[in-house]
Amino acid sequence: MNMSRRHFLTLSCCAAGAALCPAFTASAAAANMNSSEVSRLFQEFGATKRMPPKLDAWLNDPACQKRAPYRAFDNVWQVGLTWVSAWAVDTKEGWVLIDTTHEPFTPFLLENLKTVGIAPENIRYVLMTHGHFDHVGGCNRLKPLLKNARFVMTKKGWEESFRYAEESRGTKNAWIMPEGTTSWPRTESRSPAATTCSPCWKRRGTPGERPPMSIRCATERGAARP
Repeated sequence: MNMSRRHFLTLSCCAAGAALCPAFTASAAAANMNSSEVSRLFQEFGATKRMPPKLDAWLNDPACQKRAPYRAFDNVWQVGLTWVSAWAVDTKEGWVLIDTTHEPFTPFLLENLKTVGIAPENIRYVLMTHGHFDHVGGCNRLKPLLKNARFVMTKKGWEESFRYAEESRGTKNAWIMPEGTTSWPRTESRSPAATTCSPCWKRRGTPGERPPMSIRCATERGAARP
């Protein structure tokens, strides 16, 4: 095949660009899943305790889990993944991050924080709602990067996270929970962030989680936000 020097250089540049900037391409089965099917497969997983292969492929597909950040309302941004969220809240004292997502997708969270314009040193608190890997599995990567942040969760959630991390050892989805996370005592209704950050943060029970917990913030205008 005859190829001009110009065409050869063009193709060479394209090939080099592709090698340096690989694109995430979703598998056909995972890419074709809609919200209803994802919900149905999660219900099947809950009922049978067996992971449907199609759901497993979707959960582990980088192209499916990579999601651009967006402003949910006011000073709150969604910076997490497709299947599990993480929230960044802007306060007068700095940013508060709620949950850490999990590996190997924590870099997507870091990329989303950068896209929003959130510098790692400006994050003051990381509040983790409970000890499941999808909410705290990114803690081990984030902790050394967010040097000015205090990592906080309930005592029960903290113990739960270490138990689950230990149970994951030796599996393909093994993860690590680092030491040094601050326990948020069950007797306290306000987190340590309430004393230094506005808005204030409260925890309250919510059905469906173990331990039952959610975080509620009060905006500076005084309106309650879940």
